[in-house]
Amino acid sequence: MNRKTAYATLAAVLAAEAADIDMFWGWLGRFEELKHHRGITHTFIAVPVVAAAAVGLVWAIDRWVAGAETAKAGG
Repeated sequence: MNRKTAYATLAAVLAAEAADIDMFWGWLGRFEELKHHRGITHTFIAVPVVAAAAVGLVWAIDRWVAGAETAKAGG
């Protein structure tokens, strides 16, 4: 995958793991994470949205790195 883009592996891993963002419910209490695990973030509606957010984050990182490289090159 790295032949197409340097961030393909990063995007794939983040998109795959992003659905488990519901683990942060654990901060609200001892059993909150278990009550919400496999909830909305694992539905057919939310999975594409969560994956798109992960890919969008990688795209933003790529644009930021490309801008820094352009500025560093002086143009």
